Amino acid sequence: MIYRESVPRIFQQLKPLGLRYRSTAHFDSLKAIDPASLSTRPRAPIKSKWPKRALYITGLVGLGLLGYSYDRYYKGRAFARASRAVYVLLRVAADYKLNYGPHRDIARLHERNADLIYDLLIGNKGLYIKIGQSIAMQASLLPKPYQEKFGQLFDGAPADSYALVEELFKKEFKGRSPEDLFAQFDHHPVASASIAQVHKAQLKDSGQWVAVKVQHPDIAAQMELDLSVYKALMYVYENYLFHMPMYFIADYVAGRLRLETDFRNEIANGERLRACLKQNSTLSDRVHIPLNFPELSTSRVMVSEWIEGVSLSNTAELQNPKHGINLTQSLQTIIELFSNQIFQWGVVHCDPHPGNMIIRPHPTRRGKHQVVLIDHGLYVYENDIFRRQYSELWESMFNLDIKGVERVVSKWGFGEPEMFASMTLLKPYKTTSKNQHPAPKAHMKEESEFEKAQTLKERLKKFLQDTTVIPLELLFLARTIRILQGLNQRFGSRVNRVKIMAKTAAKSLLVTDQASYMTQTKLIWRYLRFRCVVLLSDVGFYTVRLYQKWLGSSNDAGAGMEDILGRHIMEISAEYGLDVDSSKLFEG
Repeated sequence: MIYRESVPRIFQQLKPLGLRYRSTAHFDSLKAIDPASLSTRPRAPIKSKWPKRALYITGLVGLGLLGYSYDRYYKGRAFARASRAVYVLLRVAADYKLNYGPHRDIARLHERNADLIYDLLIGNKGLYIKIGQSIAMQASLLPKPYQEKFGQLFDGAPADSYALVEELFKKEFKGRSPEDLFAQFDHHPVASASIAQVHKAQLKDSGQWVAVKVQHPDIAAQMELDLSVYKALMYVYENYLFHMPMYFIADYVAGRLRLETDFRNEIANGERLRACLKQNSTLSDRVHIPLNFPELSTSRVMVSEWIEGVSLSNTAELQNPKHGINLTQSLQTIIELFSNQIFQWGVVHCDPHPGNMIIRPHPTRRGKHQVVLIDHGLYVYENDIFRRQYSELWESMFNLDIKGVERVVSKWGFGEPEMFASMTLLKPYKTTSKNQHPAPKAHMKEESEFEKAQTLKERLKKFLQDTTVIPLELLFLARTIRILQGLNQRFGSRVNRVKIMAKTAAKSLLVTDQASYMTQTKLIWRYLRFRCVVLLSDVGFYTVRLYQKWLGSSNDAGAGMEDILGRHIMEISAEYGLDVDSSKLFEG
């Protein structure tokens, strides 16, 4: 064959290159292969993949059950709640991304997403409700559907069963139940809120009745993940929903919420305010802070003095003649108390809603009453520099000193001092400043929902000029003042709130140890000028009171000073692109 003969010849020619060829076999001509000569090796059986797949599936199911059990029994369903929150936030963000724009139904877009977020907060309960309440502090910046929905978050929260309360006690008190610690313990709570519920009990040694505040069992396990979700919510709020600068407050608010869940911090807050009260002889007899029992308290259980009286949330009972409560005097005491907290002491109770204040008969003075302030979890502590700046701001606003207002506001990173002053005083503040050019009201009415939102964004960019230097204490102080105005408005604007607060602010500026004689003289002269303005304020206030009682027109019959200020605030808000509902403006 050609192949058999040619191969040796080729290798003979390659010898000079050092290659050798050795023939070890002869090539035979190609023949057909006999099938019988092939190996008859047995065929390997085909292995089924289902046993391995079943093993994998069983492992995944086991891990899922293990994760669910861990989340359910050790983390208070925190991961499940967070997953639900992430889903809702992604859904809301996608909806706004796709449907927010000109010629779209923006009102309907706000409505359906307000419903989604509200249902999420109510369904997840616990700190989610508190988170929703903190977002509601910016209610005036939210579209109306959000204002209406988030305002409902201040209603009572569901209570835990006694079995869960007993389980928490055993964890906190080394196996002891409420029956072991108290002579009597009411299994049914008298009140329940987002973080805790309150039971009435009796001490064993003295027989004194006490209020036992018990944290909802899952709060501690859920807290950190819930706060992470809150920050994510604020991020989505700023970057996808409304494109307003609000995320810069997230860490500060989360810190306040974290402190609020530690009842040892609440006890310390109450004791510090009690010490401040002792320094003020005019208030110490009119205000009472319930006594605490630290030896029976932990970070999740707090025992304090039981108070018998009428809550400010119970309007009918407050006005019942059998109690003999002088509401005007009580409101005067409340406004003075919080004015001193803000401008004199720098120790501010930031949750003064009506349910946290009780009017009780004075324990030693027949026919007199005391204001009892409860729930001291949410506080703000002001340093001296900020406190004096805030006092100077209020005094300048009351004196219509626009340069003084601009001086403080610019230090805090804000623009548009008129807007800041109006929202701080919660009354119209107009000057002749050339920098202020709010949009005409008629033009605002012609704008669509989308155009209004765009206008508001532009105004906020001018207003929040430098968020890195804004004092975040202002967030809770503004909320406190809003609630106080709402409280005064609720009972017919019986006291001149703005005057009381501005007067306390001006008085605090007189106290300075390091000022020179000349500086002190200027401060005294400024204060005397301020008192003249106060007299004019009183004339206006009592004129409105007379009008309210006897000369009310068909449109304004019964309207007090706070009602009138509220309407003006709505008008000013509209000029800045805010759609504010006066009924929601001052809610907690």
